[in-house]
Amino acid sequence: MDSLIYHPTLQHLLSLSWVELLIHLAILFTTYTLLEILYNLYLHPLRHVPGPRWAAASPAWAIYWTIYRPGQLSYELERAHLKYGPVLRIEPNRLSFSSASAYTTIYTHRTSPQTFTKDPHLYSRLGDTDALGFYLDHRLARTRREFLNPDFTRRRILLSQGVVAGHVEHLVARLLEESQNRYKDQDGERVGDGDGEEVDIYRAFRSLTLDTISRLVLGRELGALDAPGFSHELVTGMELVTLSIWWRFRSRVVCVLMNMLAQVVVKWAQINLFGQVWFNRRCEEAYERTVEKVRAGVVEGGVIPRMVQENWGKRSVVAECADLIFAGSDTVGNALTTGFTHLLRNPDALFTLLAELKTIWPDPSSPLPAVEALEKLPYLQAVIKEFLRLSHGVTTPLFRVTAVETVVDGWRLPKGTYLGCANPVLHLDPSVYKDPHRFDPERWLNADSEELARMGANLVAFSRGPRSCLGMQ
Repeated sequence: MDSLIYHPTLQHLLSLSWVELLIHLAILFTTYTLLEILYNLYLHPLRHVPGPRWAAASPAWAIYWTIYRPGQLSYELERAHLKYGPVLRIEPNRLSFSSASAYTTIYTHRTSPQTFTKDPHLYSRLGDTDALGFYLDHRLARTRREFLNPDFTRRRILLSQGVVAGHVEHLVARLLEESQNRYKDQDGERVGDGDGEEVDIYRAFRSLTLDTISRLVLGRELGALDAPGFSHELVTGMELVTLSIWWRFRSRVVCVLMNMLAQVVVKWAQINLFGQVWFNRRCEEAYERTVEKVRAGVVEGGVIPRMVQENWGKRSVVAECADLIFAGSDTVGNALTTGFTHLLRNPDALFTLLAELKTIWPDPSSPLPAVEALEKLPYLQAVIKEFLRLSHGVTTPLFRVTAVETVVDGWRLPKGTYLGCANPVLHLDPSVYKDPHRFDPERWLNADSEELARMGANLVAFSRGPRSCLGMQ
């Protein structure tokens, strides 16, 4: 012990001033960083994969396009793939692929379910939650998915189309009310007399999907469609949560601090952060109502009654319901917003669609047609495919990690490599879709069988394989 205390190096460090110590640390950090950059560029197992040099050297390229240019990563990946080819090194140990064959290999587990696992850095920082979307273990995910599947079959969705139709009609009425500025204040007086007011259709569609999926999952609406300006606290809260995701992913320190701050705000200040407290309470109420019914011998269908009958705890029920509602409302709301924006900017496509709809729905004041009838309209189906293609589902790569050495599109990758495909890169591939940024339902109607197969292989808005979207029906 005495020899350690009187070691010359330690004595030298102890004799340094704070300024000198900071200088030494800065030199050490700089030296380590330079050595790491040199290793990444010239010795790393992925050094031969093409891509921007500063992406290969450090995570700076990806951080720039996710943090400092938020929302731009998918567009930059599209441009980079056009420049460098179908495989791209976007961080020292992260690859992006752009081919349908790579997508199939990575996400459908054709080799083995153990070959590719979800990125633990991303999903662990989104929250400690007992829900299907967060499971890293493929066996747990398969068991949970098998349990949930019966509530998302085509038959079950068809039985629920009356609920969906009712919410669509409510949305139309609320859009008219918003556009005519018919709000009343607390005293019942009308606020404003103008017509033709602008409406935030992004929040309107998010409100539609939020109320619809919450009715299907919780058995009741959350009231988003009736919120003034479609600005329900959960809708606006989900927007803020989405913005924070990449900060959480990029920095463990930021993630920990955000979680601590959220706990302080919610538990001590009693603030309804992002609508989280209010929403969790609605999920807990649904669970408690169901428990009482089950104890009374009342047997009902639906996801929560089955959870209770299988003795799920409250925490698991709340986590799974939150995951289903957030994922279902977010992606579908984005698809409707993006699709209708394109449709309104393309009057020819809009009028063609309206003409086709009139063939089975001549009186708009009559009830909405059944899904089975709508499915037979070819132009409507082509419009929906363009909605999905241009809204993408999830825009950023959902990375997987190689658990063993494997080969993807001819590239031999070592164990521990992070890799993924960004939906926009596949959906906007000019070798598959002519003029890919253009909203063109006709592309799906005029293509030959070979072109249709290629376009279909690249359309991955719902993902594919055992971790694909439950709600694709």
